[in-house]
Amino acid sequence: MASNTPNLGLLKKDPAIDGNDTFNIETMLNENWDKIDVALGDGNISDAKIGTRTIDDNVPAAAGADTPARLWSKLGNVLKGLMGTANWYTLPSMTISSIITLLGTLAPKASPALTGTPTAPTAATGTNTTQIANAAFVQAALSGANNQSVTKIKAAQLKTDTRTTTLTYTNGVLTGVVESDGGTPVKTTTLNYTSGILTSVVEAAGGTTVTTTLSYTSGTLTGVSKAVS
Repeated sequence: MASNTPNLGLLKKDPAIDGNDTFNIETMLNENWDKIDVALGDGNISDAKIGTRTIDDNVPAAAGADTPARLWSKLGNVLKGLMGTANWYTLPSMTISSIITLLGTLAPKASPALTGTPTAPTAATGTNTTQIANAAFVQAALSGANNQSVTKIKAAQLKTDTRTTTLTYTNGVLTGVVESDGGTPVKTTTLNYTSGILTSVVEAAGGTTVTTTLSYTSGTLTGVSKAVS
């Protein structure tokens, strides 16, 4: 019994049933060729000719020739990987344009100029590395400082101290010390005397003044006090 193909509707015969039929050139050849010519003869590949296809973005991307459906699936796999999403058609949380804009607002790795209130992890007490020392670390270090610590700090400062010192004498008595960095005074010290006895030392540096007062009883030093202003 004669039937037609599902896509182009070409006529075909069943040899078991139609084996004795006379071969009809018009229906068996000419009409079938006309249908093929209509479907494919214009050389254009339309959606109707291709039909629907589904992209499988789990097909691993690889070089080389493949069928159109697999090539599209491989491209879908690449898109999914680039976007970091669950599938090829879900948009990422940020577009390339927004990422570029965000990167333009970030501080460079080399010599960053930070703004606002940047934070950093607090180093363990006693850390002596190139790790960043934040305010909490410095405060903890200062609160635990003692006279021995101050001596060590002064010793470290002396190793890198390039200041020059100018001494001033009045009637053979030291009355002033000026420490300069280049030609700029950075610290001044004034020594005050009463009846030839040193009674106070005034040190001024960086906008801060430290006054050390010496107390005497019957010519003997009995006390030392300091005031900061």
